[in-house]
Amino acid sequence: MTQLDRFDGMTVDELRDRMKTTTTPETRFRAMVGLCALLDQEAAHADLLEAMGDADASLVAYACKQVARRSSVFSEEQAAELKGRLEACLQHEDPDVKFEAARAWVHFPFDARVVHRLLHELLNDSETQPLMLGPVLKTFAKAHGPVDQLKVSFKLLADHEKEDLREAVAESIGLLGSEGRPFASILLKLLDDEDPFVRERAAHSLALIGSQAAEIVEALKAATQDEDEGCAEEARKSLEQLLK
Repeated sequence: MTQLDRFDGMTVDELRDRMKTTTTPETRFRAMVGLCALLDQEAAHADLLEAMGDADASLVAYACKQVARRSSVFSEEQAAELKGRLEACLQHEDPDVKFEAARAWVHFPFDARVVHRLLHELLNDSETQPLMLGPVLKTFAKAHGPVDQLKVSFKLLADHEKEDLREAVAESIGLLGSEGRPFASILLKLLDDEDPFVRERAAHSLALIGSQAAEIVEALKAATQDEDEGCAEEARKSLEQLLK
């Protein structure tokens, strides 16, 4: 049974009634999933605002995630209302809620410095699950966190045993654009990673930071002969972009 099966055939008004009247967190969560599936992006604004104030942390985190996904369609007035709720969620006791609120925050033209400290703390908290570290790092890079703090995290996670975290490092450096050039040496190291997806991401990010340094060009030329075709193709594309 999927999350929507219990509400198959229910109208928007019926789902909203479930959100308001049920005392079961799981039922409210599933009703919210149903609303987000039925409503167009902008129409869900009021429902998301309400869900962000729910007592259940899972529902609040889900609502923040939906806000991030729909950020481009909200009006300035709606964004201002969401900002207030997101600020409250950034102070939530649940780390998942705080992170999803921070991730939503950077999708809006709000002051990104507001979430720098929170994201840095999540990166350095021993209780933060490894599965969460990659998304946190990418959000921190997108928020253009302080270079010194990013440098420490990049170096630490570039050697992590989990390939998805090494890939997250490569992607995060690329998100910085030209500001990622001081971390080119990390990308060059990841371009030689044992995992092909990490190598491919590193090749892509080398183009994004836009440096035409000789060692980068030579490394990408070598990568065009990678045994993995995806990585080799990405290296060719990056070379073309850098040398055009």
